[in-house]
Amino acid sequence: MGRAIVKVGIGFCEWSTVVDAPISEILLRDETPSEWTSERVDRAEARGHSFHCYPPDHEFWKDNRAGPREGAIKTLGRMYAVFGSRKLKDAIKFDAAKKGRQR
Repeated sequence: MGRAIVKVGIGFCEWSTVVDAPISEILLRDETPSEWTSERVDRAEARGHSFHCYPPDHEFWKDNRAGPREGAIKTLGRMYAVFGSRKLKDAIKFDAAKKGRQR
């Protein structure tokens, strides 16, 4: 299969089915590099990934070998901690702080 753009929560990353893990940082939409093309990112936004051969909404990040010794990273928060861009991490912290103030 190879590589595709995969939606991971609020972010996107390049995903490899060879290693079953991200091969890029998880980025916010406005950070995605131009070589990913807007068509692929749009498809990932709509379907959860840019692959043509997988059903829509297949959540690749939930079946991964991205952790130590090829173990799975089980939570979205941990996936963000390991692979998230600085901007994505800052956006999550801001959102959490904002929600905390609303209570």
